[in-house]
Amino acid sequence: MSNFDTIYCKSLNEDTNLSKCPFLWKMAKKDHYKAVKVLIETGNIVVFREIFNHVPRTTVANDLGIYYSKFKTYLEQVDRFSIRELYQLARLIGVEGRNIVQLAVEQIEKDKAAKVKKGK
Repeated sequence: MSNFDTIYCKSLNEDTNLSKCPFLWKMAKKDHYKAVKVLIETGNIVVFREIFNHVPRTTVANDLGIYYSKFKTYLEQVDRFSIRELYQLARLIGVEGRNIVQLAVEQIEKDKAAKVKKGK
């Protein structure tokens, strides 16, 4: 970060667009993940897609290194995520991998139940 960027970032107020200051943007992303961690640990997030009510999809896709269009497809069909990708997401959030895998399993079961119900 250049000297100008450092001065500019220090002069930002709360109403300023965070994308203009990479340091503050990274801090905001970490806050999203911290919030999700707390929600998972307290049982307030019970299925996989609820994570994305609190963290922008584009942020997660970028952090996982997945193209956004592919990521959207994965969110529609959660069983397409690899175990490695689920564990990477767990690492970003700061929870154990099995917690994210369990959320994915719950989402898959919920989607199957909705599909069966829709077919009746």
